[in-house]
Amino acid sequence: SSHNAPGWRFTAALAGTYASTTTVPVVTNPGVGTKLQVLMPGETYRRGSPTGKSDTPAPQVAGSTFTLTVNITDANWNIQPSSSALINLGTTDPWDTEEAGQPTVGGVANINHYFVTQTGVGWTITASTVSGSLVSGTGAPVLVNPDAADRLILVIPGETRVDGHSVGKTGT
Repeated sequence: SSHNAPGWRFTAALAGTYASTTTVPVVTNPGVGTKLQVLMPGETYRRGSPTGKSDTPAPQVAGSTFTLTVNITDANWNIQPSSSALINLGTTDPWDTEEAGQPTVGGVANINHYFVTQTGVGWTITASTVSGSLVSGTGAPVLVNPDAADRLILVIPGETRVDGHSVGKTGT
């Protein structure tokens, strides 16, 4: 599978009486898969670029499912379609459920996830392989807005309100 099908074309030109010439397509292929890249909704994959992506993650809503992408890439962020792995996710949201053993197809895994806790600073997601064979990748921080209010929480002395917690508070 080629990285840039149908290929790159190169043109040589010299000012003066010489005509320019263009090569036939030159196909390049990605290198060996060495690392994982996490793309959040709102980000755009950019093969071969310094970071492998552009744009910023779109804010999410607590409790709403979104799909993120994990790519197996070579050292220059080119997707390695012949690589496969089982992907584990870890996040900085203290109350969410983290997916494990998600398969890649053609070097790519599209994984559904949702954050539980709102944050104005941003939660991150780190992808690693079950076998540990590839360098882990961490996505850019994602802002998480609260969902619409659907309950009241009574917090009495000795208790502390905790966003995202299953009962909304801790203590006795």
